[in-house]
Amino acid sequence: MGVSLVMPAYNEEGCIEEVVKKYYNEIISKLDEAEFIVVDDCSKDRTGEILDGLSKKYGIRVLRPAKNGGHGRAVRLGLQNAKYDIIFQSDSDDQNDPKDFWKLYDLVKNNKYDYVIGYRKARHDPLHRLIITRIVRLCGFLLYGYWIKDTNSPFKVIKKSVLDDVLPFVPKTAFAPSIMTAYLTKARGHRLAEIPVRHLPRTTGTVSIMGWKLFKICCGCFVEFCEFAAVVRKNKKKD
Repeated sequence: MGVSLVMPAYNEEGCIEEVVKKYYNEIISKLDEAEFIVVDDCSKDRTGEILDGLSKKYGIRVLRPAKNGGHGRAVRLGLQNAKYDIIFQSDSDDQNDPKDFWKLYDLVKNNKYDYVIGYRKARHDPLHRLIITRIVRLCGFLLYGYWIKDTNSPFKVIKKSVLDDVLPFVPKTAFAPSIMTAYLTKARGHRLAEIPVRHLPRTTGTVSIMGWKLFKICCGCFVEFCEFAAVVRKNKKKD
């Protein structure tokens, strides 16, 4: 079964070359069928230039939207362009260890699960991000009826057939489509699991969403999640 590695990137000039090399050497080079897709979300630094050079060297596909649309839309663009049976999604900020991919991949490849999230057991993130994750976890349980530890983890392996089943129900403008696909995967009766993975401190770049902007986005996401509850209920598989 082939693997499509999907990685969004925005202003990661400090680490993008090293990240691409690590993921290529650890994963892509070891698989018979694989593709490496990086979505450059209109970076304002040298990320795009570096990716273009890496594309020639490693054969990665670099996708660019017409304008910056945010992390969620970048992820969706990459997912929609993936061609292989198994999709591996990871961020480009060098906070995950690509070696952990094999734990998730084996569970999907051997048909034990359809969607495996690498949850960040020991997270190295600012306090506000840890709080947001806990709020999302609680809201997900109250709104959708499922307890998932780390729905927005950027490290996950998914069967393409499952993604093709759930993604059409997720609004194209959703800020966090990964959260919605996880809950809808559960609702539609697909097998979802969470496996602990390593999470590393961020050593380059900066978090682009802070302060008032973060508050507005959180409020907007809460409204999206409330509206999405009707979609989950409609698609909930009956026991």
